[in-house]
Amino acid sequence: MEFAPTMLCNNGVLLFSTCEWLSAQGSADPAVLMFLAVIGGSIGVLMGLLGIGGGLLIVPILHYLPPLLFAKPLLHFKSITGIAAVQGLAGSVAGTWSHHQQKNIVWPWVFLLAPLSIVGAYAGGLLTVYVSDDQLTYLLLAVLFSAWGLMLLREWKRTQTAGQAATIPQTSPVQTPNPPAPPLATNLPVNRGLLALVALMVGGLSGLLGIGGAVFMLPLLHGPFQLPMSLAVGTSSVLVLLNMLLTTVAKAQTGHLPLWYAVVITLSAVVGSTLGARLTVTLSDSTLRRIHLTLITSMLLWVAYDVLGRLRQ
Repeated sequence: MEFAPTMLCNNGVLLFSTCEWLSAQGSADPAVLMFLAVIGGSIGVLMGLLGIGGGLLIVPILHYLPPLLFAKPLLHFKSITGIAAVQGLAGSVAGTWSHHQQKNIVWPWVFLLAPLSIVGAYAGGLLTVYVSDDQLTYLLLAVLFSAWGLMLLREWKRTQTAGQAATIPQTSPVQTPNPPAPPLATNLPVNRGLLALVALMVGGLSGLLGIGGAVFMLPLLHGPFQLPMSLAVGTSSVLVLLNMLLTTVAKAQTGHLPLWYAVVITLSAVVGSTLGARLTVTLSDSTLRRIHLTLITSMLLWVAYDVLGRLRQ
């Protein structure tokens, strides 16, 4: 597979040392492409297995792992966020279409949240040029810590609910007519301004870090705003798709989108996610939750260790 590094070097996407290294060989090192394919496929398996976007895994892995294997960074942090955006865009297309087919998307909520969300995503992508790699790393740490905290909170609530259910005495079922199902909470919330502001902030994070933002939107839609889980997932998938689309455009305009590397990772992630989706049925929900929590905890500790090292310098 031939690769023309001058396309990326002329835009300042790759580090100078990496440009020099690639140009000297005339094409991308097969080991680098193999590394990217393996990383993309592995993350794709986890995406399909856990139903996640993968952005919070791709960014730290591509940032910290290449220096360990190749003795030098392969990409700037900002270019890694561009790769994550392309991968997130490709992954969200199929998910959004599936939720649309299942009628799990509440379009009035999308029309409320999407305008500010995509503005935030596009602005965040453009503002990346004014943010240092150190600042983006600090922001990534904050996002990982928030995601980790939300996961622990959900686990605590799940444990509390299970404990309360266990204390309810079992009685013989009484044959009664089935009550009518309660109406779904799909009406727009009263505090629309707050929800729109949250969408703007999540969109900004998407643009800066190349992540979809579902890790924040999903628990907010399902929790404080009481949207049923299936509808919360479907609605947030549309927002992720739009955020990733605008983020990808912004990354391309700012020269932070190494196209060929993004294509390799995205294609391998698509293949891996198919395998991961098939593996999901072989594991229990509790096992899947533990795997997800372990991954986020590992990424959090990895980034925190790096940040502490930078602060000591």
